[in-house]
Amino acid sequence: MSEPLSIAAQIHVPAALFEQWLKQPLPDERQVLDALADLLDTADCNPEELFLCQYLPEQQVLLFFLSDGRNLQDAAPRLDLFRCLASLAGEEAKGYVAVGRYPYGGMGEEGVWRVGKGRLHKVRGLSSDAMAELDPLLAKLIAWMPEQQRHQKALYFRKLMLRFNKRGNAFVRRATPGRPLWFGDEYITDGKHVYYGSSRLASARRVEEADPFHFRRVAGLIWRDGNYLYFKDRPIAGLQERFRVVGNAVVVGNHAYLADRDGRDFACDEVDPARFKRLCRDSDYYGDGARIWYGMERLPESPDTFEILEAGIARGRNAVYRHGVVCAGIDAASLVRLGNGFFQDREQLWFHDSTGSMFIALGRCAPGAPKVQGPWCRDDTRVWFHEHQLADADPCSFQPVSYPYAADARHVWCQQRREVDPEVIAAVRAAWTRLASAGD
Repeated sequence: MSEPLSIAAQIHVPAALFEQWLKQPLPDERQVLDALADLLDTADCNPEELFLCQYLPEQQVLLFFLSDGRNLQDAAPRLDLFRCLASLAGEEAKGYVAVGRYPYGGMGEEGVWRVGKGRLHKVRGLSSDAMAELDPLLAKLIAWMPEQQRHQKALYFRKLMLRFNKRGNAFVRRATPGRPLWFGDEYITDGKHVYYGSSRLASARRVEEADPFHFRRVAGLIWRDGNYLYFKDRPIAGLQERFRVVGNAVVVGNHAYLADRDGRDFACDEVDPARFKRLCRDSDYYGDGARIWYGMERLPESPDTFEILEAGIARGRNAVYRHGVVCAGIDAASLVRLGNGFFQDREQLWFHDSTGSMFIALGRCAPGAPKVQGPWCRDDTRVWFHEHQLADADPCSFQPVSYPYAADARHVWCQQRREVDPEVIAAVRAAWTRLASAGD
């Protein structure tokens, strides 16, 4: 399925005009402020998504980003709103509105409009000035959302991450006891308080002291307002000191707190805050120069001998670990990563399937160094596709051709199975012959 269509805008609106603009009535009798708040309701329900609607008074610029629908027809109501906003802003508002499949898909625009003279004017593409103007703002903006810093290298014109907070959090203002609104996880608000554990106020537990107007996710299942960090319905740390997010952990003072969204419970430990860091961006191994953790659970290892082999896989002096769990039977001292999930220690060949649970023993080591080519591995006597040994495969003549096909002198293989389609066999055999000739 294609990536969602996204709408982005960067519109210069003078501060005095912006104050008047917010109060302007729309055709449906709402004000501009309420229309913008409506667009961001979904974003506030899921603060980890890439949405923003923020006015920066010092730059006098409105920044807006929202994923919406699958095609231009789906996005038409949003574009109509921007046409209306451009008309209300009049001659003084200038900027761009862009529609495209980003940030996770291709970056090409499906439509770009220039805002000016009270209208949206269709143009060929974004001006180079658009990115140049925005670049100096990105570092400042991203610093306000620490949990989103992992996206910083991939930022583009539309990859901005703030919500609309002009005149208070518009999402919270719209909640009432009769219409509580969902923050995310199991939190809801009635506009005055924060509740946890149910979508119904009658059965939810009130989160004492939590301020709904400043309540948002920090990392994982840890939330915050202006005074405390929260896990479920209880405060876990005061925010008298500045906090920082390290991977999925939140460091306050000399303690790190972590509650992953994959079902792990809350964990915390004392750390050296100046040296505490995430050791691998793709898994929750942490260290502070003296100790090693996985998910804030200490491992009996020293940082001096601890090594990340690949995402989730690490070894220390005492063991090999997969996501913090000891992998039995592997000799940590001699383990070598061969690539593409294949490993070898002094006695065994191993395969680790990233979608599986543990290492799979392929067999005792044979003479000759194993050779990994894509998802295939062979030594002097055997050939494997991932963890599957290819029966009767000849390792001496075995050659990957083009995924998922490979061949040897006798058979053509599709992944770990022998191919039976004569046309496919003929095409793969011809390619194998060319590769073998080139090798000679």
